[in-house]
Amino acid sequence: MGRIENWRARGPAISDAELRERLADVLVSAGRLLPPEGGPAAVPRGVDESLSQLDGLIELATEMPRTDPERGDLLAALHQVHGDLREYRLRRRYDALGRMQKTLARLRGISSTEEMVERAPGEIARGLGFDRVILSRVEDSLWIPVKIHVEGDDGWAEEILKAASFAPQPLDHMILESEMARRRAPMLVFDVQESRQVHRPIAEVSDSRSYVAAPIMPEGNVIGFFHADYYVTQRHPDEIDRDVLFAFAEAFGYVFERVVLAGRIRAQGAQVSAMAASLEAVLGEIRDSEVRIAGDSEPTADGQPRLAPPAPGDHRLHTLLTARELEVLALLAAGHTNAGIGERLVISEGTVKSHVKHILRKLRASNRAEAVSKYLRLTQRAGLEV
Repeated sequence: MGRIENWRARGPAISDAELRERLADVLVSAGRLLPPEGGPAAVPRGVDESLSQLDGLIELATEMPRTDPERGDLLAALHQVHGDLREYRLRRRYDALGRMQKTLARLRGISSTEEMVERAPGEIARGLGFDRVILSRVEDSLWIPVKIHVEGDDGWAEEILKAASFAPQPLDHMILESEMARRRAPMLVFDVQESRQVHRPIAEVSDSRSYVAAPIMPEGNVIGFFHADYYVTQRHPDEIDRDVLFAFAEAFGYVFERVVLAGRIRAQGAQVSAMAASLEAVLGEIRDSEVRIAGDSEPTADGQPRLAPPAPGDHRLHTLLTARELEVLALLAAGHTNAGIGERLVISEGTVKSHVKHILRKLRASNRAEAVSKYLRLTQRAGLEV
């Protein structure tokens, strides 16, 4: 895109053809009936210029002699078009707010802050009609642009961002944005190239002439800004642009905050799940183990002594298996079935199967015979008697 030579501001055109035609007719009538200074040279392009011109013509028509038969008709026509223009401006505001809602709807489905930052400026330009949009963050009283969208010119956007990032702008009394942050209100800025209270690196690289800005402030805390202009369209933003961007920034702040909180909740949930899994493993070990006070094994229900697990000398087995799992493994090595082990240890057969499953996994054995073989090798190596 690049810089535009001989940039001349133009207001937003009145898109209602029928309204423009009636405006032209009443201006012709006013030019015929009023003094020469009252006759307009051309039909104004935008609503605000037209309303301002009609205000002057109504004042002149009011001063016409009351005996003039055309005075009443001219005043009525001027007031009618004046009222229609005000209604048109109101419709334009409602239309802009409707487009703002659609833009927010496209952003609400985003689940990461990175994607939100990446997409927001482009969505604003697409939805609200701006040519260029800057998203900035406020950190430690510094204004730091993070994403810039220039319609049809990504290279220029990168150039502006590079210039802005080279020297982050302090939010001090010398900069207009500090007042915006203090008042928590939007602003319109004109004569950008002549002002010393704007972000000079951005102003110089962007060639901006005017812009609208609004603070992003969920819960009342200013965390960033939106800046936007109509450089390519060659028009100044107006009060409607200011109000709509402010409304968007306010809603965006809450949407962005929701995404941040959702991300934190997901991270906390993952940590809680990991902790729960670890706790379950510990509880499983506790359930499988048995607390002993006496040194000797207690008799089973049939009066036979329990087969003691390997002595503490076999550190490897005692490290891998719980006390109960060592008892079960010793009985497996002695040739007992699951039912027999359950009867000897006074536990259910299902519990025995669970212990055997844990033993196979911990010893990395594919079956009971392999587990017993490893058990015998380890106990024999330690010089223990089965």
